[in-house]
Amino acid sequence: MINVRVDKEIEEKLINIAKEYNKTKSDVVKEAIKTYLNKFEEERQRKIKEALDYFENNSINTNIDNIKAIQRIKSEKDIS
Repeated sequence: MINVRVDKEIEEKLINIAKEYNKTKSDVVKEAIKTYLNKFEEERQRKIKEALDYFENNSINTNIDNIKAIQRIKSEKDIS
């Protein structure tokens, strides 16, 4: 359970929507949060897919010698 404070303007809109659809304010808020979270998750998934598509379609230098050289430099810095 959560409690949320909203300004008068939002509360008035919430009351009007609840009345119009014969729902409680709580039901309207729950639906709004669910819709927002679904939209947020869809955007997150879209960005992940976009990144994966980029890596699949572009040449990324994963030369093992380069990776080993970077690891060696990092370990040398850790020793100093």
